Amino acid sequence: MQIGNYKLGRYHAIIEKTWEDATCTYETDFISKADLQESISAIRYCLINGIKCGMDNHMKMIGMKVYKGKEAVEKLKSLEVV
Repeated sequence: MQIGNYKLGRYHAIIEKTWEDATCTYETDFISKADLQESISAIRYCLINGIKCGMDNHMKMIGMKVYKGKEAVEKLKSLEVV
């Protein structure tokens, strides 16, 4: 499922990651509940240990929120560029 610039995988869920500069990024393409849980575990590890990550500009994550099912679809619709 494509919503705006985001691809929502077979397992409808979103991980919203908040960074130290107050920006947010989103992971949206999950194939199963186990796939989602693996990502959540990796993010928790980074949060707990204060590991800087990111491709271009390494920063610490300061928070994470998980949206599932209909809530995930609504969240992506709210992010869609009008």
